[in-house]
Amino acid sequence: MPKPDHDIEGYLKEFQPRAIRALQLARPTAHPWAGRMAVAALAAVMVLAIGISLWDAHRKTSKPRHPGTVRDVRTAATELRSPRSRFWLTRLALEDDSSFDALMTSESRIMLPDLHREQSTLRILAKE
Repeated sequence: MPKPDHDIEGYLKEFQPRAIRALQLARPTAHPWAGRMAVAALAAVMVLAIGISLWDAHRKTSKPRHPGTVRDVRTAATELRSPRSRFWLTRLALEDDSSFDALMTSESRIMLPDLHREQSTLRILAKE
């Protein structure tokens, strides 16, 4: 056996194997029922949120007890600002073009800035 191999074997013989110790498992810090309580609380919150949203949707869509008094209180501006669906607007444009134009004109007066006032952007740009 050559000398370098003999030196390596001598070096390796200096090491002694150790006894294997028992594996220590970490103790669970949380109680086993804590996870179940969290899931139950989450389920309760979800059921409550769904119940409130259904109640609110039903409350908004239910008919009033005195339809005449509610109708009298509403103004024309409030009725014009009520949201309309895209389907309804498309059907109105296809069936009655003049009503659609009148509706779009009235909506534009409410939503867009007035260009005929003294301080309107159009007048300021025209002066420059």
